[in-house]
Amino acid sequence: MLNELKALSDSIRAAGISGEEWDDKFKEIKVKGSPCFIVSLSDEGEIADIRFLAPEKAKVLRTWQGGSNGECFPSFNFLPFYELDEDNGKSLSPSQKSTAIKAFITAFLSSDGLPTELGPIVLSNREKADRKTAKCLGTIADSFLTIIVDGQPPNDSFVRLRVAVSKLGAKSCAESFNRKMLTYLRRHITEDMALQNDPPTIWSILFKKSLDVVLFFDLAAPGTCPIASEESMRTINAKLLGAKSSSASTPKSDETDAFGNLVSVAELSGKLPEVKLPGVLANTKLRSMSGESKCQIRYGRVDAESFPVGEKVRKAAKSALAWISSPEREGKTWAVAGANELVFAYPKSMPKTPPLLARLFGNGRSSVEEGASTEARFEEYAKAALSGIKSLAQGISPNTEIEVFAIKKADTARRKIVFYRNYSLGMLEEAVDKWLTGARNIPDIRFRKWPKLTKGEKAKKGTMPVPTEFRAPLPLATVGIVYEVWSQDGNEKTEPKFRSAPLYEGVPVFDGLELFLGNPATTGLAQRMLSLLLQNTSGLCAATGNLSHRPKDNVVANGRAAAHLETALPLIGILLHKLNHTKETYMENAPYLIGRFLNLADGLHAVWCRNVKEKDPLPPQLLGSSLFASFQINPVQAFASASLRMKPYWDWAKTNQTKDAALSRWFVGEFGRISTAIVKAGIPSRLSDSDKAEMLLGYLATSGKSDADNQESLDSPDSSSANS
Repeated sequence: MLNELKALSDSIRAAGISGEEWDDKFKEIKVKGSPCFIVSLSDEGEIADIRFLAPEKAKVLRTWQGGSNGECFPSFNFLPFYELDEDNGKSLSPSQKSTAIKAFITAFLSSDGLPTELGPIVLSNREKADRKTAKCLGTIADSFLTIIVDGQPPNDSFVRLRVAVSKLGAKSCAESFNRKMLTYLRRHITEDMALQNDPPTIWSILFKKSLDVVLFFDLAAPGTCPIASEESMRTINAKLLGAKSSSASTPKSDETDAFGNLVSVAELSGKLPEVKLPGVLANTKLRSMSGESKCQIRYGRVDAESFPVGEKVRKAAKSALAWISSPEREGKTWAVAGANELVFAYPKSMPKTPPLLARLFGNGRSSVEEGASTEARFEEYAKAALSGIKSLAQGISPNTEIEVFAIKKADTARRKIVFYRNYSLGMLEEAVDKWLTGARNIPDIRFRKWPKLTKGEKAKKGTMPVPTEFRAPLPLATVGIVYEVWSQDGNEKTEPKFRSAPLYEGVPVFDGLELFLGNPATTGLAQRMLSLLLQNTSGLCAATGNLSHRPKDNVVANGRAAAHLETALPLIGILLHKLNHTKETYMENAPYLIGRFLNLADGLHAVWCRNVKEKDPLPPQLLGSSLFASFQINPVQAFASASLRMKPYWDWAKTNQTKDAALSRWFVGEFGRISTAIVKAGIPSRLSDSDKAEMLLGYLATSGKSDADNQESLDSPDSSSANS
């Protein structure tokens, strides 16, 4: 990871961007799942007020980790005084728990100390918790505030906080704090607080619901700026960095680090810093090769010595990663790549305001709302990215480099680089053009879907289906499309329904970027992806083609299936284009014409059913759809079977005098034209994956007259009631 971050830090420095540096020990407080409370102290060291701080406000706060095991200040995790007994509490019903809590509150408010016998509610492990409290409010707080108050006047907020904390824990630190906290709780806690879940109340300090609570110490009358504020966090950080700089000596530089810099031996020791990244990556160490893992010993170097870098590189790498991954740059310099991955992208000639580049390399999902898909459109993203890069400077060279790398969460502790490439602007422009050309490398295909509803919205009576919109998928989303398996439910008497199996862990998601910017035809990637896509999606596509001849039911009812087809079919076009199969050529080939033949068979069968069958006119599967699988296996043998099955419909089409006589004659003419073209092209004995894809597209392609006839029937007044 350090190699990639070194290149990033060089680009940031060249652009004159100064990333914000935070002291290694001054870390963001962890409030996920743990309620955070501001404990306001008077100048006399009494607890004047306790209030809940919402997570969105608490995320700007930091605490100084002066010890181990969460020993820090001005905040620390505090174990509530009481909890539910593990053995007896599990068997209690909600009403029994409520009764026990009410009895506990009564007993607590009527006592002076810490009552111990309260039925299923027991005293928590105070011995260990009190040792931690004593250290946090004692030596840790004193060491921290000694640094911060240096040179400050007596009326400074941090000076006053130091005095208040010393009085808070006078004599026996933990005992004194506990007594004052319990006194405050007895004065302010109520039975209603115990029953309230959101927002958390001071009841969470007395009784443990799930996790510990975070206590952040501030002044009741802080003056110009509260301690619990972003401004104070920056003030504290500046003090900590200044103290470290002034105390640091200038040792002799007699070693060379991995990047050729002269450094001291002392600089090469110690753990490398970590950066808090968005989402599941969270706290990410710049390098981790722990000596505790015995397998690492064989390399002869472990921990920081496994890749020696000096203090300057460490700071620059940490600052660069923090800058590029900041929340306000989502979509510009980083984007979500998968459940456990983030992708980063930036032009090597870094501007101070980066263009909307990284979202082009992401999977279209936002980190703000987990699992929520943005209406990502490749064409819009590509246009914004290219125009943004070109606007960086006049006459920008097509050889301008774009760096792309991805970090994945390998396990709870480790993160690793799983993808790293650099591309020129010219390569990106060419790749975008080919991608869009490939997405249009499919024939005219039409089917309908129901309008997408927002969360909580209900469909209105009389809502009509709308045409689908085929669009080029984002490159990183292609692997999810390829690996999504669609299986069919239902039987011959029921309408077929499809369900999908989600993308499983372990698939190479960055194959999508290789498909986009690499040479997938020579590596076999395009062929492999096409094979998997057909295997997992052809059943759904065939069922969709079967719907096109149902004037009142030609709607893909499953919204997720419709959304899948809107990008899966353009992806087939992209993969065929990567394999040099363009529609100008393949639409004249036998596999595509066989697909058209099967589509016509469906149309003729549907016309026959509407005119000959009185009840239940259209079966769940029409003739062409039922023959689709056999043509994929052996087209020659399938034609022999098809001629026998089609004979009654063919004979009827040539002689019937119904209202659809003209349409049936049109089918006869089209069959003759397509059959001649197939014979001329030559019937293949076996179909390759590319042939199967062409046959599938031919089957789904718009039929012309039969589809127009169906649309007229659909738009008639009699059809509107079917959709209400």
